Amino acid sequence: MTSLHPCVAALVCSAPLIAHAQDAPAPPDPAAELREKLTKVLHVEPFVDKDKTVSLSYVLTERKEAADWKSKGFDKCEVNTVHVKGRDKVTGLEVGAGSRSPGRALQRLTWTGDFELKLRVQVLVSPQSASFCLLLGKKVGVLWGQRLVKPSGFKPLTKEGKLDRTVYKEGRVVELHVVRKETKLTIKCDGLRTDEREFRRGELDRIQIGFMAFNTRLVISNWTFKGQVVEKKIK
Repeated sequence: MTSLHPCVAALVCSAPLIAHAQDAPAPPDPAAELREKLTKVLHVEPFVDKDKTVSLSYVLTERKEAADWKSKGFDKCEVNTVHVKGRDKVTGLEVGAGSRSPGRALQRLTWTGDFELKLRVQVLVSPQSASFCLLLGKKVGVLWGQRLVKPSGFKPLTKEGKLDRTVYKEGRVVELHVVRKETKLTIKCDGLRTDEREFRRGELDRIQIGFMAFNTRLVISNWTFKGQVVEKKIK
């Protein structure tokens, strides 16, 4: 009987092991699993990093995007193309809020840990009694995207915060930026820091993010979210 070369014999013996390794299922990919969950409930494509950081981009040019927001109390809250006096047409989430009571809208996910928000706002109608406030949970708001306040009554949460409604004059586009890093919340309007505060640990965890408006008409566009989400709350 002809004997096999030692190298060939080793390959023959290891063949079943190699085949078994190839047949073994791939280890679970938590990021891919989270992406799949989000894809089932959201109307934009979610991007999920290896550490499960979620990035969402709402350009707000398609009506289906508004379905990711739960709104109530508005006269209008839908994606439209709007004619802005003296300016080109703009497409975004058109928000019409009456003077009887404020309307509210919340993005459907629950966020926790560090996060970053960016959005553009154009105010079309803004009498003195008007208000627009970003909502970071139930206890923290950002009035006109500039001043940290309590959403109920708009009591300022800092002494140093700045608020200038004139930046919204004549329907100009205003860029808002909110960053949470550990316990610190930093607010920027058109690139300038307008407010900042340290919060208690856990105070900004497990929150829904959105906005409220009263007696105004505005357009929101290019809203991006980046942060960690509470997976048990995805539905």
